[in-house]
Amino acid sequence: MTVKCFQIMADAWNEPDRLKRMQYTILHLVFRNEICLAEKDGVIVVANNVDGKYVIPVWPSCTELDATFAKGRSGIVARIYSKKTFETEILGRMQDDELIAVFPDQNLQYEQLDRDEMAQAIEFVTKQTSMC
Repeated sequence: MTVKCFQIMADAWNEPDRLKRMQYTILHLVFRNEICLAEKDGVIVVANNVDGKYVIPVWPSCTELDATFAKGRSGIVARIYSKKTFETEILGRMQDDELIAVFPDQNLQYEQLDRDEMAQAIEFVTKQTSMC
């Protein structure tokens, strides 16, 4: 992944390429210091992937989460986490068999990363930010 200066995409939720959505999410987290998770009744939404593993879906911002879930549908609300809070409260507490579902689209298509892969991607982009 080549790191460039970050620019907000007006319709990121409409990007069909899962890898581009994943890259955008990680860049957004590092450059904007926020990532968004879905909650229902104060509990983070977790799903099962086709292999039966738990996945924690994340979006770059609430706009994209709301576009995926039709804002407020089924009592799902967006909660913003800072980079530090995401790293400690989410990645730091994940189990070995849990995955991150990065930026699911309306069809719930996404790239998935384990905790180490996500941490490495964040670290890589963080180190590259001085290039901008």
